[in-house]
Amino acid sequence: MLTLEKCKKEWEKSGKYGKPDERIKRNKLWMPYYSFVAEQMLGAHYTENKSAREMLQFLINEKALTAEDCVLDIGAGSGRYALEFAQLCKSVTAMDMNKASLAVVEQYANEIQLSNITTVPKAWEEYNTDDKFDFVFSAMCPAICNIDEILKMENMCNRTCCLVAVGRGSYEKVRQDIMKLLPITKVSGMTTEALQYYNILYLMGRQINVKTYSQHFEYEQTLDGLLAQYPMYFNIFGVDESICKKVITEYFNSHSENGVLKDECQLNYSLIYWNINKE
Repeated sequence: MLTLEKCKKEWEKSGKYGKPDERIKRNKLWMPYYSFVAEQMLGAHYTENKSAREMLQFLINEKALTAEDCVLDIGAGSGRYALEFAQLCKSVTAMDMNKASLAVVEQYANEIQLSNITTVPKAWEEYNTDDKFDFVFSAMCPAICNIDEILKMENMCNRTCCLVAVGRGSYEKVRQDIMKLLPITKVSGMTTEALQYYNILYLMGRQINVKTYSQHFEYEQTLDGLLAQYPMYFNIFGVDESICKKVITEYFNSHSENGVLKDECQLNYSLIYWNINKE
């Protein structure tokens, strides 16, 4: 029989998230990579994120999100959701420990003349406030990794909490292929799968609502692009840069045509939302 205690143990066993100070230390390993990604976006023009906008419009149609809401976005990154929230809601607090990512949020907000976004450069584990938000949100962020963090979300919330979580069957083909060729050390603290959230929230007695999405992308990669990004990414997994570059180059030379490599991404994810118990 599935119990809350069993789910708690399985969640920690599968993710090995550890204590808050351990999580903060581990998250810092990701900062160079996230900064690199953000820096590629600086100077570019804002474009509407259609999938994020579709998701938020669904929440509005379901009356889970309103134009008068004050929103907290935990692990906002470069603003994929925060910028869309800000165009639909009263205000947004975009919280992330990566300052380069928040610089992108601020740049785009300025470009499209949004004055209702506040950026907060903090780790979730260090973030405390007496403010209450109507809608507390987190998308594919490893910070929401146990029951205590779910309760912390709820404690900051007046009405609705929401998680976007990755589902099984998601992949990036080239990254997945290269990972199989590298001496990868399994990294703890990755994002929580949707199924784990379903089980935990159900056993906590939450009346959850779920909508699933699926997206498939096909695009092209260059060797220079792979060599600029992936050694930094795989370094987090304990792979030496020289080994990584050698494997990437050999893989590219074996699979590319006319100087480009065809890649694809399958993304399956769930929108999970629930109203908190106000009693």
